[in-house]
Amino acid sequence: MGLGSAEFPHFVPGTQRVLYSIGIPGVPARRIINTDGSGEVIIGLPGGNAVAHLAPKFDGTEFFQGARMTSYLIATGAPATLNDLKHTTTMMTQLGTLGLAEVPTSEIPGHGGQGTFALSADWSRDGARLVFDALVADRTTGAVRGIAIFTWDIAAGRLALIHGPEPFMGQRTNHFKYSMGTPKWIP
Repeated sequence: MGLGSAEFPHFVPGTQRVLYSIGIPGVPARRIINTDGSGEVIIGLPGGNAVAHLAPKFDGTEFFQGARMTSYLIATGAPATLNDLKHTTTMMTQLGTLGLAEVPTSEIPGHGGQGTFALSADWSRDGARLVFDALVADRTTGAVRGIAIFTWDIAAGRLALIHGPEPFMGQRTNHFKYSMGTPKWIP
């Protein structure tokens, strides 16, 4: 298949491999390939259907997909150490405590129709925390507040608002409504 239709490429830390997505209907989206273009492998389901901005774990074993708030094993595509953080932790309760709420996909579908909480994510080098951006609304009124950046302490199960929300400008690319913030950890 090659890289001709590739999107959202990510180097897999500690390897000479790239994790990327292709956009061909009916074909598993998520792939991994050597940096010389050889050895392309389709990642199994359900992780193989995870699209958008991903966060490979520094040890190269799994990647985190923000919209699903789930990590997947790179080798098999099976759910890994983080599974549906929006529903299996107190993350959304903590978001409400901050006076914020998730924006419904019926209002703004987010990247690929998968929602706006979270959009882009990155794993800290030690694997202990995540950083991500999300479009959020006012918890009381439901009015869209804007893009905010959060961290999630995995062991403590703690959400922290570190920036924003900044005003949401609507269409920021030619085909998706999502943040261009794409926060990254600095090693």
